[in-house]
Amino acid sequence: TSVGDEILARFGPPPAGDEGGPNAKVDYTEEVLRDYVLTELEPDVVLNWFTQPDGSQHEFGAGSPEGLFTIRNDDRQIGLILDRLEELGLSERTNVLVVSDHGFSLHDFNVNLTQELVDAGLKESSTSEDVVVANSGSSLVHVQNRDPGKIRAIVEFLQRQPWSGALYTAAARPRDGRYTPS
Repeated sequence: TSVGDEILARFGPPPAGDEGGPNAKVDYTEEVLRDYVLTELEPDVVLNWFTQPDGSQHEFGAGSPEGLFTIRNDDRQIGLILDRLEELGLSERTNVLVVSDHGFSLHDFNVNLTQELVDAGLKESSTSEDVVVANSGSSLVHVQNRDPGKIRAIVEFLQRQPWSGALYTAAARPRDGRYTPS
């Protein structure tokens, strides 16, 4: 039988929709991981994604009772995984990495980057095309003719701002449609 068929036979179907509450899908998946995947499939690598607290915190807010409920459940599930690794004699040779996509960090600033660049003398006007800003959660800044001096000035300006995060720029001018290190 296939792995999927074996999981269905042993654990039943996963919860559908909101059946069983916000932790039901996480609990089901973690049980399959602990009681089948780790014990019988013996994988070399596992990518274990918890779907909560993402849904609960988007719906109810970071720090809400609903969000905290799912975080506590995730903590419990991680503890159960660590216990299982110990039982299987795998804890000493297993790396467990915990990461988050954004951790529901709060935005402390609401910045009009276009206007900031105009005010700093780095863009001619809010409607000019010498520097074009495209916002989509992150900001993309296009500098006309890829002017290295203008790019450097914008980067240095942004590095000094308390509201600015990671900055990425192209390595060099493109050659044959590709960017190459300078």
